[in-house]
Amino acid sequence: METRGADFEQGIAAQFTKVRGQDREWAIKISETQMNEWLASRLPKWLEHQGKSAQEFNRKVQVRCQQDRMDIAAENFWGVGVIQISPKMQPATQGNVTGATLNVSPTSAAIGSLFVPTFIISTFGPTDMFESLNNAEFRLADGRRVQVIDVEVLPGEIRMQLNTSPTKE
Repeated sequence: METRGADFEQGIAAQFTKVRGQDREWAIKISETQMNEWLASRLPKWLEHQGKSAQEFNRKVQVRCQQDRMDIAAENFWGVGVIQISPKMQPATQGNVTGATLNVSPTSAAIGSLFVPTFIISTFGPTDMFESLNNAEFRLADGRRVQVIDVEVLPGEIRMQLNTSPTKE
């Protein structure tokens, strides 16, 4: 599983950094299995690289994709917590520019079968991950930008349509 998680991570990085020429729009499909293998084998190393304590977040995490939502289950101090998110693009305006932003804020949370207010999600894991995912645009190291155009969650997978700027800006 370690090798499959690393291969998946490298494949995602290769897709995001690929020079596409005039083919600016592209799509990617990520299966639930790929996500869970990455979470099991690579998440602790990624968190450590981000400056998080490996022991603090050394919890099992799993994702399940349903129609229009993702259930993220993580061990916490009280057992297993589940967070539901419904990733979707939302219109956004900054100044005179209208665009879209990606919303991945939790829509519900539970510990076991007990539903809890979503502000309690900090007991499940690092909450800053949701804030960083709300950005619909990512800048690559070479200056190009990758923009999320659309996100669709289907049973067993997530599909994303993206656009990569062809030149450095």
